[in-house]
Amino acid sequence: MRNIKVLFYPLIFIALSCGSEEKTPREKSIDEIIAWQQKADTSIQKNENVLGICDSLITYYEHFVNAYPMDTFVPECLIRIASLNQRIMQFEKAEIAMEKFQKMFPKHKKSAFVMYQEAIMLQMDMQQLGKAKDKFNDLILKFPNTKWASEAKIMIRIDATNDKDFFNSIIKKGEEKNITKK
Repeated sequence: MRNIKVLFYPLIFIALSCGSEEKTPREKSIDEIIAWQQKADTSIQKNENVLGICDSLITYYEHFVNAYPMDTFVPECLIRIASLNQRIMQFEKAEIAMEKFQKMFPKHKKSAFVMYQEAIMLQMDMQQLGKAKDKFNDLILKFPNTKWASEAKIMIRIDATNDKDFFNSIIKKGEEKNITKK
């Protein structure tokens, strides 16, 4: 019986010492973000209180970015802030998040994509063709060998601020090419 106690006490000690550890503030923040992301996904699918849920989620992302500016999750937070702001038509705020991403992470693997998204938003949502073309040109200079630079070269030639103008411009460009080939 005594041998059982000798074996039993160390097991209790190990079990108690291996209990659940308290989460760090960073881990708690990520848990909150995940919970709000799930709420946002559900509300978007059901089209219920999308504005309120997206605003709350944006706030959680912003708090994380401000609290942990050098964290590896920050680039994704900034992309999501921009995307959510675009969804709720807060284009200026989306532009700020995209610019912040580009300044903080100029060599990130998604930098060219973020620049392209910003240029498209400037062109199609904000109807700022000059600013959009400048952003497309910057993209081509900074990331010349990417698919986003190739797309930017096409978009630079299109003078459109809405879908109708966009498709008419493409048709016009195609007709001009056919005329010059004859």
